[in-house]
Amino acid sequence: GVVRITGDLTIQESGLKSADLLVLKSLTEVGGRLTLEGNPALQLFDACENLERARGIYLGFNTAVARVALPKLKEVDAAFIVEANSVLGELILPEKRSVPRLLAQWDRGDYPRPLAAWRDLFGEAFVPEVFEPFSLRGLGLRLWDMVYFKGAARPSAT
Repeated sequence: GVVRITGDLTIQESGLKSADLLVLKSLTEVGGRLTLEGNPALQLFDACENLERARGIYLGFNTAVARVALPKLKEVDAAFIVEANSVLGELILPEKRSVPRLLAQWDRGDYPRPLAAWRDLFGEAFVPEVFEPFSLRGLGLRLWDMVYFKGAARPSAT
């Protein structure tokens, strides 16, 4: 499969579903900007699970997206913007053994992150405005621990 795209990768205003994007599984680098915008049928964006670097990332107005999985992402040279994805949240790996910890490991495999890791990751690129952990419950049980984050881009150190 494709490992590197030297320019921009834009997936915009499409009817694509998550399974339609499996061709991107081997992608590790986008030399330009990765844009995922206005894709109403897309519920899960995990096709770029091996992506390590991108010039910038914009994920916006994908109204059905419930999860974005970029577990190997190490470097974003410009902005990383997540905007108007009404159901987007990030899963937390609880420290103690619990149902939420087990479900997080099943859901994210080798890549779940604890709350402190999310705080550090977001804090590297953004000035935090809101960092709110919360739990999703079902059948009277705490099932998943999540975090809601909102922040402004950090000024560049030039």
